[in-house]
Amino acid sequence: MGDSMRAFVLAAVLLWAVPVSAQEPSRFGNHFANAMVAAQLTTTVVDYGVTLRAVDMGLQEGHPLWRPLQHKPVVFGIAKIGIGASTTYGLSRLPRREWKKKLLIASAITAINVWAISHNAKAMRNR
Repeated sequence: MGDSMRAFVLAAVLLWAVPVSAQEPSRFGNHFANAMVAAQLTTTVVDYGVTLRAVDMGLQEGHPLWRPLQHKPVVFGIAKIGIGASTTYGLSRLPRREWKKKLLIASAITAINVWAISHNAKAMRNR
């Protein structure tokens, strides 16, 4: 595990351990969490587009769950973006006092999406 991943895991554990119910909801924190939720959905859509481009170049989807759908762009998009949109909806339904949980989940998904986008971009450059 790399240093950046260790730092992320440590930050996640520390954020998760803070008792949220004992604190007054933070207006800034809630807005920041909502912005991260928007970033999560945005990176999901960008990942979908970059993946389609990579498949058009002859590369293969790396995730075994999505691989059977890689040559069916509409179904692939409905599935991939649908899950991202469902996650966004679920996170938006969390109470305002749960902004740290929302921030943590959206940040983790965004980080995974950014990794996938950069991995796809690197694979396309090396093609």
